[in-house]
Amino acid sequence: MNSFDDILVENTEILFDALTPSTITYLPKEGDSRSIEALTFYVNEDVEGAPIRSRISTIKLVVRNNSDTGISSNEIDTGGDKIELPVRKGDSEIKEYRIMKILSQNAGFLRLELK
Repeated sequence: MNSFDDILVENTEILFDALTPSTITYLPKEGDSRSIEALTFYVNEDVEGAPIRSRISTIKLVVRNNSDTGISSNEIDTGGDKIELPVRKGDSEIKEYRIMKILSQNAGFLRLELK
C-alpha cells in the first residue's frame, strides 16, 4: 500500500470501530466459514420504472478488505458467497443472504450488497 492508503485505512479503522460493528458469519462458496465484523445497513429502496410505487429491501454491509478480519476483494465470489445474519436489526432469526455485488472498495474496506 502507498502512504495515502495507509492513512485511509488507519482513519477508517477508528471510525469502523466507533460505529460498533456486529459479528456475522461469512460463508464462502469454496472453503470454510468464519466469523467477521461488519457494519450492517437494512435499506428500503424505491424500484425505478415500476408502474406503481414499489419498494425492495436490501442489505448493505461494510467489512474490512482482508481475509483475516473481513473479506478480501481477491477472494470474494459475488453470487456464490453468502453471509449469515439477522433478518432485521436486533432480531434473533438468522438467515443466509447471497453477496450480489461489491458496491465500492478501497485498501481498507468493502461495501457489499446482499439479497
